[in-house]
Amino acid sequence: MHQRLPRSCANCRATSSKQDRKRRAADVKERSRRTTVETVVSGRPAATVGIFVGNSAHAILTTHGGFVELLVKLNEKVTAGQKVAIQRNTFGEVVAEYTSGVAGEVAGYRTDATAEPGIPLVMMLYQSAARENPEDYSE
Repeated sequence: MHQRLPRSCANCRATSSKQDRKRRAADVKERSRRTTVETVVSGRPAATVGIFVGNSAHAILTTHGGFVELLVKLNEKVTAGQKVAIQRNTFGEVVAEYTSGVAGEVAGYRTDATAEPGIPLVMMLYQSAARENPEDYSE
C-alpha cells in the first residue's frame, strides 16, 4: 500500500499540516491588521489633521568638519534665526553654530554624528509667497 505524505510547498519543499497553514494565515492577518493605517485624510482640511504644506525647501549646509549635535527633531516647527545645530571639533570646542534662515518645518536631517564641510545638516520645508529659494542647492 502507498503511504500518504503530508502536503508540501513547491518552492521550499517544507511540509505543513492543515493546522499549520491556518495558524500562519491567522498570523499574517493579525500582522496586516496591526499595520493598517486607520487615518484617512481625504476630504478634510490639512489644518485639522496637522499636515504642514510648503512650496519651498531650504538646506542648511555645514561650514566646518567635526561632530554635530542637532537641536531639532523631525517635523518640528522652526522660526527664522532659531539655532538648529552645533558643531564641535575633536577637542569639544564649538567650531560652528547653525541657524535656520527661514521659518518652517524640519523635513529631514543628517543622522550621522560627523560631517565634512558642505554636507547638508537640516532640510527645511517652508511656505514662500514668491516661491523663490533663498539659495540654490546643487548636489
